[in-house]
Parts: sequence; C-alpha cells; structure tokens
Amino acid sequence: MPQYAGTKQKVADVILEVENGKPVRVMRIEGSILTFDAKGHIHNDLIASGFAAMETYQALEEAAKQPAGKVVDISAKLNREKWERENRWTLSQADIDLITDDVWKRKRIDVAKVQRAIGAEPKPPTITYEAKEAMREIQDHVWRIDWKIEPQTEATLKGLAFEARKRAREDFDDPMWRGIAEAADRRREILARYRTRGRHLVCMRRTHTMGQRAQ
Repeated sequence: MPQYAGTKQKVADVILEVENGKPVRVMRIEGSILTFDAKGHIHNDLIASGFAAMETYQALEEAAKQPAGKVVDISAKLNREKWERENRWTLSQADIDLITDDVWKRKRIDVAKVQRAIGAEPKPPTITYEAKEAMREIQDHVWRIDWKIEPQTEATLKGLAFEARKRAREDFDDPMWRGIAEAADRRREILARYRTRGRHLVCMRRTHTMGQRAQ
C-alpha cells in the first residue's frame, strides 16, 4: 500500500457473519497498528511483531508460574504491555458505529465514511498448466531445502549462509543461492531469539532464588 509508505496506521479488522452474500452479524472487531516501510510494505514488521508477540506472551506465562516472594520481577509484564501499546488499540463505540453504519449502508451518522484499505498489487498474470506443474515440482525441492536448514545449529547456519552468498557471487549473483542464504539467516535469528529468551528466564529464576535465601 504505497499510499501509507513510512507511516503507522490504526486498522480495524472486522469479521462478519454473512448470509446469501449479505452481512447479518458482526462477530468480532479488533484494532491493530501496522507499520509501513518506505515502499508501503508491512511484511517485515508483521514478522517481527509476531516473534515479539510469542516471546512476550510466553515470558508472561513463565513469570506467572513462579512462586510468590519478596523479590518480584515485573519485566515480563512491562514488555507485554509495551508490545500491546505498539501493536494494538481499542476501538471506541463511535468507531464501531462508523464501521457498522458502513457495513449496513446507514446514513444516520453525518461524518466521513470509513476508509477501506485497498492495496496497489498489480493484476496477476494467467497461470498456465505448465507453470502450475513447474511450481509443483519446485515446491518439492523447496521443502527439501527447508528440511535441511531447520535442524542446523546457529554456527552451522552462519557458515551455510556465508557459503551460499559466496556461491551466489560466483554464479553471476544467482538469486536462488541468495534465497538459501536468507533462509539460513532467518532460521539463525529464530534460534538466537529463543536462546536469548532462555537466558532471561534463567536470570529471573536466579533472582527469585536469591530472594528466598535472603528470607
């Protein structure tokens, strides 16, 4: 969505129950905040936000399992609240009224209509039978690459990414080798995040144990 490039936007996700193509009931409305990069893309931000959502939620659950003591670590709670502030927002009743009036084409609220977010994705080309068959065979090989990358250690993934980029340069900047390097980098980032989170939980347990000894 290039019209939102370089901005943060409040977005309302509305799930409707539909009968015979017509809306019958609003099932859920959720507010989220999207961060668009310089080209109007949100893919990278969504990935980072998803990782942070899992990490902060799991850390909060682990903290809740710790026995009560004089020393209380509230970092997990603060981190989760920070993620909520940066990625979620609560719709007011006026916001909900605007949305429902737009869904059911009412005119009782004399304000600007809700703006529907429309992307600028170009029309996709016609996919031929030959293209579909080629994609099916390519997908099999992609899965095999994933199976080879996923069980590797951080050190192995670092070397794998380096070697893949080296081969890409030697083969006229081959995009397939660059893709393998990026896949290895992403997997290594995932492992590093889990490793960092594990250290944080160990530190929390040590702090709590010291507090109990002090008692």
